[in-house]
Amino acid sequence: MKDSMREMYRILKPGGICVIEVGEVRVTGKKNLLNLDEVIVEISEELSSENRNMKFNVKEVMIQVQQFTKLANCFNVTNNLKGTNTQRLVVLQKE
Repeated sequence: MKDSMREMYRILKPGGICVIEVGEVRVTGKKNLLNLDEVIVEISEELSSENRNMKFNVKEVMIQVQQFTKLANCFNVTNNLKGTNTQRLVVLQKE
């Protein structure tokens, strides 16, 4: 993701906006979820600290909790127990 974000920064005009959509993952053997939007925010901060000329502003993080369809239930995916249950959009702006 860090390499992809470097490339996004390179091609964006100053003031340009990009949106990265991620979800969450359950780490094997752990009960906690890893919210990938938080990882994207951390990476944007790391990029800024590595290169003072590369600055993304986190404009917004939007989270949508979704309800599953009948098709998901056909595959024994019960609401909010398996798979990705949220859409997480991180809105970044190039300084």
